[in-house]
Amino acid sequence: MNTYQHIDFEKLSLPQLLDHIEIKHHNYTKQLLLLIANHLDDLLINNQTCQDVIQPLYHAFEKLRLYLDSHFHKEENILFPFLRKFIPIDNLDKNLLLKINLSENPIKLMQKEHQQISHLLEHIRNITDNFTPIPSCSQELKLCYAELNELEYELQLHTYMENNVLFPMVRKIQ
Repeated sequence: MNTYQHIDFEKLSLPQLLDHIEIKHHNYTKQLLLLIANHLDDLLINNQTCQDVIQPLYHAFEKLRLYLDSHFHKEENILFPFLRKFIPIDNLDKNLLLKINLSENPIKLMQKEHQQISHLLEHIRNITDNFTPIPSCSQELKLCYAELNELEYELQLHTYMENNVLFPMVRKIQ
């Protein structure tokens, strides 16, 4: 069920959209990352039956988790505060925006990072056979696969929201 199906995100103000992305998507993703990391830590130590899957999955997930930490940090501490401060019409300084050229610098960097996140998720999907657990694996590993599938879905929403709503909105203002 899509609880946001009746919302036209393009009609939100920029601060409203930034709040939605940060509070809904970033915070939820961080919670999922912590949950999955806890399961994988436990599986790595306590589950000896599926180590041929768990070990590569653990390393691929850690790579993704660290990449997302860096990505969210850039958005939450650099890009989003900048947009909140300088984009409202009453604070708009067109000369400053032209010098910074958001569409060519930070936005392109974020879009490249979104592509890298997609590649990292694809690697995890390959390791897990599209999040299909081996029948003999533990319930905790099955739960972890379900959470990884949910993480992928959430990150696809995050990427869509930024690439197709937020960044075009910023480009229009600029």
